[in-house]
Amino acid sequence: MAKALLVFSDGGLIQSSTDFDVLLAYGASIYGHGKLSFDARVQWSLNNLSNFQLLDPSWLKSAKSPLLFIAFCFEIKNNFSSILNRTPYVSHFPLQWDCTCNGLQHLSALRL
Repeated sequence: MAKALLVFSDGGLIQSSTDFDVLLAYGASIYGHGKLSFDARVQWSLNNLSNFQLLDPSWLKSAKSPLLFIAFCFEIKNNFSSILNRTPYVSHFPLQWDCTCNGLQHLSALRL
């Protein structure tokens, strides 16, 4: 629940198509589609933009991380026109994108 409440005070500028795609793919991942390819996750989010706007409770409950996904939906909802037009906006939503090295860092620290 705490992760869903976190936002950055200094946001990051979302301006390139890659930036938008990373945001959309992250949304699909926190919904539960993390095993899909990057392009499939982006497409899933694009197909569900209207669901992000509606915030249907029955749809949100089926998310892997419902509260974090609701926070993601609010980010999309607040910047919907920018996302559709792919115009720059400042996002304060924290993306936890690649945490694959965390385990290796812990193992390295234990080895010392």
